[in-house]
Amino acid sequence: MFKTFPEFSPLTLNDREAYESYMIHHPPLSDLSFATLMIWWNLANDIKVSTLNHNLVMSYHLPGDKRNSGLSLIGTHEIDTSIKTIFKELQHRQEPARLVHVPEFVVGCIEHPQHFSIAEEPDYHEYIIPVANFFPLEGIKSSRRWKVNKFLQSVAGKKIDIRSVDLADRKERQELITAMEQWGDKSGRRGFDMEGPAMQTTITKGALLGMRNLSIYIDNVLCGFVLFQVTRDGKYLIANHICVDYQLPRIFDYVTYICAKWAAEHDIPYLNFEMDLGLLGLREHKQNLGPIDFFRKYTIEPHR
Repeated sequence: MFKTFPEFSPLTLNDREAYESYMIHHPPLSDLSFATLMIWWNLANDIKVSTLNHNLVMSYHLPGDKRNSGLSLIGTHEIDTSIKTIFKELQHRQEPARLVHVPEFVVGCIEHPQHFSIAEEPDYHEYIIPVANFFPLEGIKSSRRWKVNKFLQSVAGKKIDIRSVDLADRKERQELITAMEQWGDKSGRRGFDMEGPAMQTTITKGALLGMRNLSIYIDNVLCGFVLFQVTRDGKYLIANHICVDYQLPRIFDYVTYICAKWAAEHDIPYLNFEMDLGLLGLREHKQNLGPIDFFRKYTIEPHR
C-alpha cells in the first residue's frame, strides 16, 4: 500500500500489481504504464507515488530537466480539492504550485476550471496511429509502401528472420545491448541523451516489466529490433523503442511495418508512438505517420 500524501512511497518493481490495480479503470497512456514509469521516469531511481482522495500523486522527475519534472495527479475523485491540497503543500515547501503531465481524463473531471490555469503540453502528447496506416502494404500510403518495398529489394536473396528474443536470457539480452551501442556509434543519431539508458533498462528489466520484442535478422545478423508493450485492453501497442542499423537504408520503415503487421495479426488496432519531446525532427516524422488522435497532457497552475 502506498503512503498518503504528502508522504511518498518509492515505486519499485515489487509494486507492479498494486500500481496496476489503481490504473485498471483509466485510459492506457504510455506514461501511466508501469513499464514506462520504470523505463523512462525512474532513470535516477527516485520515482515516487502517494495516494490522495483515492487518486495517485506521481512524482515525475527527469535528470537535469527541472521544467518537465514535478508532481502529477492521476484519478477521477475530488479533483479540484486534490489539486488545491497539492498546491498548498508545494507552497508550504516554498516550491512552485504546479502540476505537470496531467492526463486529459483528469482535467475533464475538474468541476471549476476557472480556478486554475490549464495549458496543453504538446511535447508530451502521445501519438495514436492506426495500424492500418502501415499494414497491409497494399492499402497504405504509396510513399510508405515504396520505402518498405525498396528495403525488401535491397535484401533480395538474403534470409530475413523475425523472432522474439528471450529477455529473461542474459546472453540474448546482451546481444541487443551490444547492437544498440554499435548502431548508436555508427549512426550518430542517438540525439536524446536519455534514450540509451532507457533502452538498456527496457532490455535488462524487460522480462519483469512484461515487455515484448521483435528482432530482425538478415543472414543471421541482428539488424534491428523493436521493444514494445501491449495495453491491458488489447487496443494499443506502445512502441517504446525502435533501434536499427542505419547503414541499411529504409530499415527503420521496415521495422515499423513489421511492428504493425504483428499488431494486426493480434487484433490490435492502434499504435502508440509516444511523445516527441519537442524535438522538431521527431515531431515532423511522427506527424507524417498520420496520427488520428493523441493522449493529451496538461500543466495546471493556480489561476492568475
